[in-house]
Amino acid sequence: MLTTRSTRAALGLAAALALTPAVAGATADGPDFYRVTGVAADDMLNLRRGPGTGFEVIVGLPPLREVNLLSREGNGWCLVSLRETPQLQGYVSCRYLGE
Repeated sequence: MLTTRSTRAALGLAAALALTPAVAGATADGPDFYRVTGVAADDMLNLRRGPGTGFEVIVGLPPLREVNLLSREGNGWCLVSLRETPQLQGYVSCRYLGE
């Protein structure tokens, strides 16, 4: 049988755990990094300044290059950063990203 003191401690711990974000839940949404897929071995995926083909190309990403998915736009474009240089961000077509 729990005493009043241990009951309060158990409730406090339960409340603290309920307010703590679950690490497992964060990783269950998808991978931390995605890879460039569906691009020919001798081709590159364009990383652009904005979400569309009319925007300037920043750099070409070769197949299997890992990127961090920052957000998905409603028009099929994804804002990504490069894994090795996260300060470099741009947009790619979401259809060329895979796990």
